Amino acid sequence: LVTLVFHSSTGLVVAKFHFSILCFHAFSCCLNSVKSVCIISSVERLAMPSNEENTFADVHPFLLSKWKSIFITFFDSNNSKEIDWSDFYLITKRVGDLYGVDSEQMRLTRKRMQPLWDGLVELADLNKDEKIQLAEWVDFLKRCENGQSAEMRWIQEYMNFIFQLFDVSCDGKIDFPEYIDGMKTYGVAECTARRAFSLITDACDHDHAKAFFDKATFNNLWKQYFFSKDKLATGNHLFGLVE
Repeated sequence: LVTLVFHSSTGLVVAKFHFSILCFHAFSCCLNSVKSVCIISSVERLAMPSNEENTFADVHPFLLSKWKSIFITFFDSNNSKEIDWSDFYLITKRVGDLYGVDSEQMRLTRKRMQPLWDGLVELADLNKDEKIQLAEWVDFLKRCENGQSAEMRWIQEYMNFIFQLFDVSCDGKIDFPEYIDGMKTYGVAECTARRAFSLITDACDHDHAKAFFDKATFNNLWKQYFFSKDKLATGNHLFGLVE
């Protein structure tokens, strides 16, 4: 065919025609092969569990959903998908903005935030990068659930800090305005906080003025949130609405 190209203009056309047919056929074969590989790969990906499913396979799904929720809502304040010191600092800034830089709440936060952060890093930062990824957070809470004393002490210390932060009047109770303001420091919308307060105090909107919970109740709600697998437990809504 190549020889005909040089001797005949008609032959050139014929040679081009045959070459195009061969190229198209070869391209079609390659395309079909690629499609087959892509389809097989897609099926394999669908059949394989995700890394997250593998990592958290031993955690109860409802607990996992709550642990993820509080990771995002209360700890990952800057939405970086990990917890670092800047998240704790941002809470301190919000406390100053809401309660005042000279308030008791601000003094409390300045005093407690650094030790709380240092304690969390010591217990949960497995790869020593000064950040807490979701997998490390879940592993930390799994150890809490299994009764590890140091981990449980940190959870209790953070609970004590939250109660003191919210209890502005220092009367040993958290009422509706105190709860709403406290939730705002963690970026929770007021409408969400109002609904959550209603659920955890079993109060209708018009009863909010009389509703409150003391520290013993708060402690029980806290434990229910972190460790109860019961979807009807009141504490599930302590930090916002849980489906």
